[in-house]
Amino acid sequence: MLIPPLRLSIATIRFVLIALSLAIFDIPSLRAEVFHGTVEVTGTNNATTALTPVALSDPGIGFSSGNFGDYAVTLPGGLGVNEGVLIAAIAELESAATFPGQPTLAATDGLFTPNEYSVSVFASVTGLNVEANADFAFAWFDHDDWLCGTMRNATNNGPASSLIASTGINLGSEFIDPAGTGGEYDLDLTALNGSSSDGILLVNGAKNEDNYALSRANNDGTFTIFCRDNFNDSFLENDPVNFVYLSKNDIGTDGLVALGRIEQDSDVQVGGGTFTTIGANGQILLQILGHSPETGTLLVSHEGGGTVNDDNLLSFEWRPDF
Repeated sequence: MLIPPLRLSIATIRFVLIALSLAIFDIPSLRAEVFHGTVEVTGTNNATTALTPVALSDPGIGFSSGNFGDYAVTLPGGLGVNEGVLIAAIAELESAATFPGQPTLAATDGLFTPNEYSVSVFASVTGLNVEANADFAFAWFDHDDWLCGTMRNATNNGPASSLIASTGINLGSEFIDPAGTGGEYDLDLTALNGSSSDGILLVNGAKNEDNYALSRANNDGTFTIFCRDNFNDSFLENDPVNFVYLSKNDIGTDGLVALGRIEQDSDVQVGGGTFTTIGANGQILLQILGHSPETGTLLVSHEGGGTVNDDNLLSFEWRPDF
């Protein structure tokens, strides 16, 4: 029996979707180090905000709402930024309760403390710079088993000052913050078997600010990461980012069911696992046989660096009516 597909959408109808990266994990994961799930968020202010997990890979994952648009995520054993990376994605096409008619919101993730993550959600309206409630999906990847990292800076819009990452990924060599580019970073994982031709990169902004991250797969096997200021969508900001590389060779192990980098016409540029994509012009129907939000976690990540996708936002939503 076919499971109804998910619908994915770009942030605003004036842009077309060039590409997206996606990954889905089984619940439960085969490997305990991948903690993941999907959370439903309701409420229109601090007092009424409530979080309800749809499905989690581990019952030890905890949640609370720091305030409207900020959600604290804690992992079993107090795991945090020193051990791995959290990636989050918006899991509804619009936040009807707080911003009706505004498709997609931007998700970032930062830290309240070294072992408590903050998933922060901002409205996608350019120039607004306000937080909003929205359903979200997330996954945490440990440094030992995945190629991943978190770049930080010491001052707002300042140069990269630290990188907490997997062994072999170093600031200034594998991860480079070039002088003069401002919000554009180079990532070369080819020496670690992390080529863009064999896998995808998931990225997030890593600061509680109206920023979001995008990535571009380059022909030489490397990636470029962009940090964009959503308040002014023509402006790149040299602020923190998170990244995780997933290889198509990992499909079938470690809970990873499928991954792909999808073009605007729904063609698969890089893929692993079994899935189908249909659609174009900013909306894609994704079908993964045998999976729904109750059986797995879907993550989507922004692709950028092109002429028309340099400021596109992405979200997805389960649509049983398709």
